[in-house]
Amino acid sequence: MPVSNIRPQSASRAAVQQAREAARRSMCSNNLKQIGLGLHNYHDARKAFPRAYKVETSATPFDNMGYWSWAALIAPYMELQTTYDTLGVSTTDPSPALAANQAAFLAPVPAFRCPSDVGPALHNAGIDPGWAIARGTSSGSPNTGLPVSNYLGSNNQAYIRSHTPSNPANGTTGAIGVFFRDKAIKIKDIVDGTSKTLLAGERS
Repeated sequence: MPVSNIRPQSASRAAVQQAREAARRSMCSNNLKQIGLGLHNYHDARKAFPRAYKVETSATPFDNMGYWSWAALIAPYMELQTTYDTLGVSTTDPSPALAANQAAFLAPVPAFRCPSDVGPALHNAGIDPGWAIARGTSSGSPNTGLPVSNYLGSNNQAYIRSHTPSNPANGTTGAIGVFFRDKAIKIKDIVDGTSKTLLAGERS
C-alpha cells in the first residue's frame, strides 16, 4: 500500500470513531434529561420526589414496595410502564414477579445505561452480593448480578443515608442531597433552590 494512502484512511477511521462516540454521548445526555423529566413528572403526580428506597423490617416484609429504588418508582413517568408492571413494582410483595420474571430483573434498561460505558452490563455478584438476586431460598443458592445503571440520585459522598444532619462531634456526614432512605422530599424542602441543587448525575 502506498504510504500516501495510510494517513487518510487512518484519519477517516478516527473520524468515524469520534462520530460514533459523539452519538453515544448524546444518548447518555438524553438519558439524563429523560430521568430528570421523569422525576419532575413523578413530583407533579405525587407532590414529592420518590424516596431513595424503603427500608423494611421483619415485622412488615415488602411493605410499601419494599426496597424499590427511586429509579424503579419513576419508570411509569419515563414511558416504561411495561417494565414497571413486569417487575411488579406496584405490588407489596415482589417475590411472585421475581419468581415468574427473573429474566426481566436481569435485563439491562437502556434508559439507565450510558452507551459510552464499555464495562459489564451486570454487577459481579461474587464481588458485591448486595447487587444480586438470590436464586431459591437456601443461603447457599447462587446469586445473579443485577443490571448496572450509570445514573445516581444525589444524597451523600459515601452511600445513601437517612434524613439526618452531619455530626461534627463524631465526624459523620449526614445526607446532603434530595434522595433519602425512607423519606420523600418536596421541591419546597430544597432550601438552596432547584437551580442550585443536583438532583441526579451520571457515573460511567
